[in-house]
Amino acid sequence: MKLRHRYLNPIGVFLIVYMFGLLLFGFCCEAVEWVYTYLNHLFPRIFPVYSVILEKEEYYRLLRIQTLVGLFLTLSLIHFISLKLENKKYERLIGLTDGKYPIKEGLKLYFDEFLATDAITSALIPAVIVIPSYFISYKLMGYFGLIIPNWLGYALKTQCGIGSIIPAVLIAALFSFAGRILAIPLTVRSWRAAWLSDI
Repeated sequence: MKLRHRYLNPIGVFLIVYMFGLLLFGFCCEAVEWVYTYLNHLFPRIFPVYSVILEKEEYYRLLRIQTLVGLFLTLSLIHFISLKLENKKYERLIGLTDGKYPIKEGLKLYFDEFLATDAITSALIPAVIVIPSYFISYKLMGYFGLIIPNWLGYALKTQCGIGSIIPAVLIAALFSFAGRILAIPLTVRSWRAAWLSDI
């Protein structure tokens, strides 16, 4: 594969999908809250609900945890969508195997071919994206649509309570890379299914 297909295209695709992340983040946080509420009905002792007035500290701690879970789901979803749109990787994997690979073999081949690319796309880029939001004021964030490219750092800083830039960078890189790794098996499986269904 050409250098731009191996490195630049995945970064470009990720950044395009990332720009819709604020919308996906809201959806994922709502889904986490709904699931937690449902679990509270089933197992109230294991999944307690706190009063914002009487148990303020516990309430906001739980809210931060739910937001972090929503953030992880958002990044995983962004990576799954990004991978599905990376046509050159699809063509490369299919070209090497003609789509006739067991999932385990397909995953091994994928990691052999694209692990370095995915590490850059999923760990380095989100870590860098987080940095500006720690230097932009809340007021300025609302102007010129700056919240759209900076939603990840803003969420970590304000909604997850990560006040320091170094932990925020590490969390963004870790969550994003883990989300990418989780998205890869689903993508490799879907690529095989798409190719074999067209034969």
